Amino acid sequence: YYNAIMACGLDSQDALEIFRLCIYDKQFIDTATLKDSQMQLKGRAASGVVFVANAALSVASITGDMSVVSEVITDLSSIGAKMNSESIRHIVRALGNIGDCEMILALLICLRGQDFANDLM
Repeated sequence: YYNAIMACGLDSQDALEIFRLCIYDKQFIDTATLKDSQMQLKGRAASGVVFVANAALSVASITGDMSVVSEVITDLSSIGAKMNSESIRHIVRALGNIGDCEMILALLICLRGQDFANDLM
């Protein structure tokens, strides 16, 4: 799934559709959930669903497609997966690409005190 998403280039809608195929793939989710519960990885070393979600966020962040960013976050939440520091970096980059500096500040304030957010600083 990761490679397919990264091949989307600047087409964030296609990246979102591939990510959704991933989260509806029961075998992948079951395997990824088992691996994630056995070893908690941070940042770029994330595995499973978060790794694939970060690929979709990366594609969306290049063009600042906040609707896709929002959809990926919603989909992650719906399956109980938590974002990591790499996810937040992609969100900040997307906000930066659309020039919304106030939202970046608001996001950082909201994340203050959370372990993965502190890793960014």
